[in-house]
Amino acid sequence: MKPFHSLPNNSLLKHFFSSPSHQRKFENYQQNPSKQTKKELDQAFKCFYEEVRLVAYFSRFLSSEAIVFKKKIQKYEYTHSFVLDKPVFENNREPRINMIEDNNFFNYYHQHEEHIEECITNEYTYHCVKMLTKREKIVLYLHFYVCLTNVEIAQKLAVSPQAISKTKKNALRKLRRSRI
Repeated sequence: MKPFHSLPNNSLLKHFFSSPSHQRKFENYQQNPSKQTKKELDQAFKCFYEEVRLVAYFSRFLSSEAIVFKKKIQKYEYTHSFVLDKPVFENNREPRINMIEDNNFFNYYHQHEEHIEECITNEYTYHCVKMLTKREKIVLYLHFYVCLTNVEIAQKLAVSPQAISKTKKNALRKLRRSRI
C-alpha cells in the first residue's frame, strides 16, 4: 500500500488526508487491511464527501441568492431613484434638490457658469456653445443638465414659459447652424 503522501494529485483526497484522524484511519488500514478497517475508512470518506457536497451546494445556493438579491436592490434603486438626488457637477457632490430649494440657485450657477462648457467633450461643439448668449447657455444648461422643464425654468428666471421656449429654440437653431 502507498502512504497517503504518494496518492494521486487529487485535491479532494489531499483535503481528506489533511485531517489527522483520517490519516490515522488510513495508516491503520495499511497496517491491518481487514474488512472492518476498510469499512471505517470508507465510512469516514463518505461522511467527508457528503460534507463537501453539502458545503458546495450551500455555496452555490448562497451565491445565486446573492445575485438575485443584488438584482432586486439594483431594480429598486433604479425605480426609486430621483434625478434631484444626483449631483449637478462632478466635482461638487451637492444634490440638485438642495440647489433648487435654495433661493440663491442662480447665484451658485453664475459662480460655476464655466461648468456648462466643461460638460461638452467635443471641441467643435464647445466652440459653438461659447458663441451662445449667457441667457441661452443658462436655459440650455437648466433644461439639459439640471433637467428642469420650461415652466420651472420660467419660474426661476421670472419670465414666461413661452420666452424660455423661444430662447431654447433660438439657442438650438444657432447650434444647428454652426454645426453645418
